[in-house]
Amino acid sequence: MVLTDTVEPSADPTERPSHEECRDALARVAASPRFTLAPRLVSFLRFVVEAALSGEADGLKAYTIAVGALGRPDDFDPTTDSIVRVEAGRLRTALTRYYANGGSADPVRIEVPRGRYVPEFLWRGTSEGALAVEMRTCREQLKSIRKRLEVLRAEHREQREVLSRNLETLQVNMRALQSTAAAIARLRLPGPRRTSV
Repeated sequence: MVLTDTVEPSADPTERPSHEECRDALARVAASPRFTLAPRLVSFLRFVVEAALSGEADGLKAYTIAVGALGRPDDFDPTTDSIVRVEAGRLRTALTRYYANGGSADPVRIEVPRGRYVPEFLWRGTSEGALAVEMRTCREQLKSIRKRLEVLRAEHREQREVLSRNLETLQVNMRALQSTAAAIARLRLPGPRRTSV
């Protein structure tokens, strides 16, 4: 298969990548130095990608992957042999490293989400991992905003209490001044009388 530097994306970028674009993405990953040194990972990835593209994703279970991709015998027992889970973890790590380095410009990403063996094909920039990071960042910002809001409410409460005490003191002082003014008015001596000539 001849690898191209770029793949023309489907006419509508909101659509999923075509089968050809997904196979081109698989070929680029398999031809990368990291994967050429790991034939078992390439076999695993090729097996799950082809199963997904041919509509057999429901059949992607530990047993079928072990027998079909990893060369295990027909009597393979996934409950006693964790090879598929181990290799799936290694594959996820290798894909993450590939897309973080040499594959960062690939138009289509292949991801194998944790807890599943069915691959996802995503346009560059729509990675679930990138969305997860963005969601985590948003959650952290929201948490920070909530903490700041609590601090401001507490400060506001304290300021309100101080203002309330000051207002009460001012009202007491005002009443005292009014009483003093009234007392002075009652005690006021009449001033000199003017007589008219």
